[in-house]
Amino acid sequence: MKKPIEVFGMDLKQWMKSPVAWVVMIILLLLPALFVWYDLTANKDPFQNTEHMKIGIVNEDQGTKIQNKKVYVGKAVERQLTSQKKWEWHVLDRQAADHALKKENYAAVLYIPQSFSKDVTGLIQNKPKQTTVTYRVNEKVNAMTPKLTDAMMGEAIKQADASFNQTVMKVLLDEANQQGLQLEDQLPSYQKIRDSIALANEALPKIEQFKQSVIALDQQQGELEQNIARLQQVDQYKNEAMVANQQLNQIHQQNVATYGPILSGQAYEISVATGQLNQALTPLFDQYENVRNNLQNQQPGARQALSSLAQSLERDIPSVQGDIAKANQQFEDLDKDNTLEHIVKLMRIDLKKQAGVASNPIHLDRQSVYAPMSFQSGLTPFAMSIAIWLGLMFTTLWIPVRHPYEPEHTLTSTRTHFLGRFGIFSLITFLQLIVMVVMVLFILKVPMQQPLLFVAVSSYTALIYLIIIYSFVAVMGKLGKLLVFLGLIFQFVGTGGLFPLATAPHFVQMIQPYLPFNHSLMIFREAIGGIEYEVLVTETAWLGGFGLCVFLLGMLLYPFSQRQRIKRYEKGKGSKLFESSP
Repeated sequence: MKKPIEVFGMDLKQWMKSPVAWVVMIILLLLPALFVWYDLTANKDPFQNTEHMKIGIVNEDQGTKIQNKKVYVGKAVERQLTSQKKWEWHVLDRQAADHALKKENYAAVLYIPQSFSKDVTGLIQNKPKQTTVTYRVNEKVNAMTPKLTDAMMGEAIKQADASFNQTVMKVLLDEANQQGLQLEDQLPSYQKIRDSIALANEALPKIEQFKQSVIALDQQQGELEQNIARLQQVDQYKNEAMVANQQLNQIHQQNVATYGPILSGQAYEISVATGQLNQALTPLFDQYENVRNNLQNQQPGARQALSSLAQSLERDIPSVQGDIAKANQQFEDLDKDNTLEHIVKLMRIDLKKQAGVASNPIHLDRQSVYAPMSFQSGLTPFAMSIAIWLGLMFTTLWIPVRHPYEPEHTLTSTRTHFLGRFGIFSLITFLQLIVMVVMVLFILKVPMQQPLLFVAVSSYTALIYLIIIYSFVAVMGKLGKLLVFLGLIFQFVGTGGLFPLATAPHFVQMIQPYLPFNHSLMIFREAIGGIEYEVLVTETAWLGGFGLCVFLLGMLLYPFSQRQRIKRYEKGKGSKLFESSP
């Protein structure tokens, strides 16, 4: 009986003294690393390295008119797409595009219809209609091309929507900008009118005093002979009102002469209000002068003329006063928040910036929980898991698990050789791992958060995989190799290494927790993307549990593997098909 370490020493001697063994070992060390290099290099970032994928554009858009302005939304979309460097866009006619697509010179072709501009702008012309943009894909190229082009075309349609909105909004905002310029030109006139209305409003109390004094004088006609002095107070109010009215008349004449041609709507009506006040007061002042002279001279009809004047003042003045007060209040409200100036500022905008905001009012902010990873970084856990598994499979193909000088009868010596042979497999796996880690960290320079943890995780994963594969092959021979190969296939599609597991069939989702790849991928991701200690500890324990269970079963079953039955199975029950020449 030889101890395990003695068996391991015998294997090393056989390795060292044989040149063929050295060649085999070098091949075994390089094959897994070669797989890692090839896989990660070829898939560094396939979704970003699409600048050489040719996409055709067939633009048949004939344009449309918005606000009497010709707009070609299709042309804007074409410029938007061809300016990008992510894909290689080419503008073609329909016949050339169809021919190139069938010859696989193009991955896809986008067709912009003749009515594109008319249809997409129908909403603002009260003729809403959804337009259809067609794209054709050559599915024969490979399985991923349709998926890539589907995603790309979805992005292209978003850009087309944004381009349409920006083009249409620019036309509409341009119209608003012109209106803003006109309003800005009218601002000085509005300000002059505002000043005249304010002055008229200030004059209203004086005019009101004159009106009330005349009405009071009319009501006291019986005492006029004894109170002629009251006329002096009325004269004072009249003179003050006349001065205010003369100022209003002068301002009104200037406003009409200077700003009348450019005023419109309510602004012009407000301006006219000051003229109406002037027109109403001037004849009343003249009428008062006649009444006053008649009263002083005690002329017949003086009393009746005074009553008529009082009635005119009471009838005509209030409506004009109301218009002036209302207009003044409107201007005060406008001035309170600089409303007119704010409207002009809103209408005179940066059309390019505003059109962009209007066409894309919602911005989606994507935030990463951990540091952003490249596609290559995201693929590394999967590539490393496969490479370690493949390396062990290659080793079991070249080096027999059952020792040629293994005794056949004693259980103790059989287990000793099981452990001793495990030593040479551990050494080869460790050397394979060193080459793979050097390839990932120093040659490919894959970005990751925790390189040291990556080395530790790689070593731990390699140890567990070694225990699983070595035990299966040692106990079941060629059948074990077949199961190891099937395990690789099942784990390749059942662990979410490339696509989210939620997209897999229900059966695959059910077996996923029982696959070693699933747990090794999780701990690899912790090293590469960022540590979540609960996940790291849990998945490490799960993977270790797999290894421990398989190792104990291997130690238990190896001596009782019923070699004769397995030999009969391996030889196909005596069939010459499974025998080889010496």
